[in-house]
Amino acid sequence: MRALIERIKQNIPEYRAYDEAATRNSIILPILNKLGWDIFSRDSVYPEYPVGSKRVDYSLRILGQNRFFIETKRCNVDLAYHQEQLLGYAFHFGVELACLTNGITWQFFLPLKSGEWEQRLFYTVDFENQSSDEIEKFFADILRREAVEDRTAVAKAEDIFVKKSRHAVIKAVFPAAWKELITNPPREFLDVICDKVEKTCGYRPDDATVARFLLKAQRGQAVATTPTPVQGSTDVQPRSEQTGQHENPASGEENRLPVEKVMLRGIEIPLERAGSNSRGYFSEVLPKLFSVLTEQELQNLKDISFCKKYITMHDFPLISHEPMMDGRGYHRSWGKKISGYYVYSQWYQDSTLKSWKQYLLGLAQKE
Repeated sequence: MRALIERIKQNIPEYRAYDEAATRNSIILPILNKLGWDIFSRDSVYPEYPVGSKRVDYSLRILGQNRFFIETKRCNVDLAYHQEQLLGYAFHFGVELACLTNGITWQFFLPLKSGEWEQRLFYTVDFENQSSDEIEKFFADILRREAVEDRTAVAKAEDIFVKKSRHAVIKAVFPAAWKELITNPPREFLDVICDKVEKTCGYRPDDATVARFLLKAQRGQAVATTPTPVQGSTDVQPRSEQTGQHENPASGEENRLPVEKVMLRGIEIPLERAGSNSRGYFSEVLPKLFSVLTEQELQNLKDISFCKKYITMHDFPLISHEPMMDGRGYHRSWGKKISGYYVYSQWYQDSTLKSWKQYLLGLAQKE
């Protein structure tokens, strides 16, 4: 059987030129013969079996009973428009198993099930895309004469059908179940996410922040997050690794955490600086940002006209390979490079901070 399957797989391009008779003689009958059916006896394989005024191509028979109907087409025929005819034949005679094939694709049905033909289809053999092992095993389980005779073929087909139907139901329900989970997250779901966030960064978000994140993620929107107080605390504070208790960070504007972040192409980027420490902010942000920006986006940050319009609101780019001076001869940059660039430092104006935040959000929303 394996050698026959391999030969069919190798000669598919040639078979596509065959007519229906050649397809039967070269592929279908040899397969039936290998599976134990006497293709030379009408008591076993009855060709052109009469079904009223019509005929089914083959009826596989055991002790005078029709056990399996097979309808054949030539190799280059799409099977999509021939299922109803076959299932009508099989249903009329009470035949439990049926197959529609063009020699390359074999569609197997349980004709006595209810529903459209797609619902009664329980398995498809595809010589082009399935392995020889898979094809050989399925044929042995379903089409082998002994399996048909003792009805283990029907039992196996029923088992496959039930699993397929169950999978279809589960797949259909997934979107609604996920939407409900995101829209109305249960307590245990929120706890899992909160625990993971706290374990990762030391800060625990509140339920509203998590719910907002889930909704935006579901919609494919940019997700901005705001660190929120750990339950029972008035401020967001890291916890000591040794004691598990909240530590008291040093007071002062320079040590305040960024209050908002955005997920940009899988990287979490703070949207604004902590206090007035622009250099500390850029030292954290730029390496992350440069790792996800395109060449054009990076070039935009070096372009004076772009930055003046969208970011800095001044006649300077955000980043430059060389220090730039204003009209008085003062450098408008830091003395040391950050990620290979000097950075425009005039970040104390609210308008500049707001423009930068909108720029980052705009990048995230493109995804």
